Amino acid sequence: MSIKEIVIPNLGGVDSSRVIEVLVAPGDQIKEDTSLITLESDKASMEIPSPYAGQVESLSLKEGDVIKEGDVILTVSVSQLASPNIEPTEVESLPQVADDLEKTVIEVAVPTKEFVYAGPFVRRMAFELGIDLSTVKATGSGGRVTIEDMKRHLSIDTKVGTTPVDYAQWGAVTKQPMTRIERLSAQHLLNVWQSVPQVSQHHQVDITQLEILRKRLVDPKVTMVTFVMKAMALMMQKNDVYRRAWQDNDDYCIRDYYHIGFACETPEGLVVPVVKDVMDKGIAALAIEIQTLSQKAREGRLDRKDLSGSVATISSLGGIGGGHFTPIVNGPDALILGVSRARFEPVFEGDEIQKRYIMPISLSYDHRLIDGADGARFVVGLAELLRQFAEYDQETILEYKG
Repeated sequence: MSIKEIVIPNLGGVDSSRVIEVLVAPGDQIKEDTSLITLESDKASMEIPSPYAGQVESLSLKEGDVIKEGDVILTVSVSQLASPNIEPTEVESLPQVADDLEKTVIEVAVPTKEFVYAGPFVRRMAFELGIDLSTVKATGSGGRVTIEDMKRHLSIDTKVGTTPVDYAQWGAVTKQPMTRIERLSAQHLLNVWQSVPQVSQHHQVDITQLEILRKRLVDPKVTMVTFVMKAMALMMQKNDVYRRAWQDNDDYCIRDYYHIGFACETPEGLVVPVVKDVMDKGIAALAIEIQTLSQKAREGRLDRKDLSGSVATISSLGGIGGGHFTPIVNGPDALILGVSRARFEPVFEGDEIQKRYIMPISLSYDHRLIDGADGARFVVGLAELLRQFAEYDQETILEYKG
């Protein structure tokens, strides 16, 4: 046994770096290539590995210290020299290590159930994706989790379902295969959730008078979704921000059409038929088309044309119940409106309390395309349009196009 000092190696032309993470403590047993500290410069971050195996005796620096080549990191009681021909100052230079780490800067490491050896880029990936590094199979030297290990881990987790688990070990199970629609929906929703930064805006809409009018409309029968669909199209006409779609990574386009999808439950799973040209159709025509598409969906007769081209989507849970919820944007749509079951609530009007029929709505949108102010304007403007619809007589509202 001998006591060795481990010092900061040549940093490849970088005068100094900051210690952003100390990965070992006195008393720790370390192996050759065990990461000791993480450094950060203006250009990149890197971990300093140990050239020795042994026990850490003392630390000479702490997080936040600014260091330079030759500064002592720690002392170690050496049990085995990693390589008799390699001195500590011959550790890889910063540019070489930075290339391996894809020149990324670490901000914080993911807390794990046990200490895991991993570079800054891998730790950053794990933090961003909420992955416990201890669950990733490591194949790097010294048990280090590499970028390729993370990619393999993600290729498993991003498929429909996750790494297989034997649930039968805890009790009886019944296997149930997913339908084709369920498999496609699951993968689509997962992809959208991982790629679209989403925000949800909640609001409550007074539809007391509109519901009275709606119940009088029997030929054809008009659902609340019909009114909501028309109001959405009118809002999208007022501001083309609601009709945006990503063209590529740097630009978006404005769609000059008003196709709106609506979620429809079927025995095989959820599908989203699309009503085309909503702005050009009256309330009666929209009601008939929604009924026709819903019937085709339940009978499994929808074709690709019926399911494509939407600019926005409606997800209505009014027939089931529940309050506000956060629907997932049906990309490449910019937004989706969730509609919940209305109920009577006491509402102050001046100094008096009135019994009003209130419908909860929830707007989720792609925050890259729509900012919070426009999100709020959408739900407030939609509520006002629904209030105005109630002012029309039965004949006029059925032909109403806006």
